[in-house]
Formats: sequence, structure tokens, C-alpha cells
Amino acid sequence: MSDNCSNCVQAKMLDKVDERVSKLEEKCEILQDKVAETERNSAVNEDRTKSLFKMLNEIKDSIKIIANKLEALESKPGQNWNELIRTIIVVGATAAITYVIKK
Repeated sequence: MSDNCSNCVQAKMLDKVDERVSKLEEKCEILQDKVAETERNSAVNEDRTKSLFKMLNEIKDSIKIIANKLEALESKPGQNWNELIRTIIVVGATAAITYVIKK
């Protein structure tokens, strides 16, 4: 009978161990699914990040082009003003020379 009770105790312990192993296997499967989902999300986020950096670089390049065009536009009035001053000086000098020649 003692041998039988020893087997009963061992059988109960084995059942408990088997139950614990089953629960751990279930948890491992759940964790594996979560890890796989996290890896997929990470890949998607990496693609999005690359796309955002690409867009930011395109915007940066566009801003540089716009800044260059703006500088060109801002310098035009100065160029026009300089041409106007030059024209006034030439007209004034021509008028003075013409006046001197006619006298």
C-alpha cells in the first residue's frame, strides 16, 4: 500500500507539473504572437520613419529653392534702383554736355 501511495503522490505531482507546463506553453505562444506583432509594427514604423525623412528632405530642398528665388526677387528692386540712378546720371551728363556744346 505504501508503494501505491507513493505512486499517487508522484502522479499528483506529475499532473501539477504537466498543468504548469501547459500553462507556460500557452503563455509562450501568447508572448510569441505579441513579439511577432511587435516586429511587424516595428517594420511598419521604420518604413513610415524613412518616408517622413524623405518628405522632410524634399521639403528642405524646396525651401532652399524658394529662398534662392526670394533672394533673386529681393535683389531686383536694388538692381532697378541702380539702373535708374545710372540712367539719371547719364541723362544729366548728356544734358550738361549738350548745354555746354550749344553755348
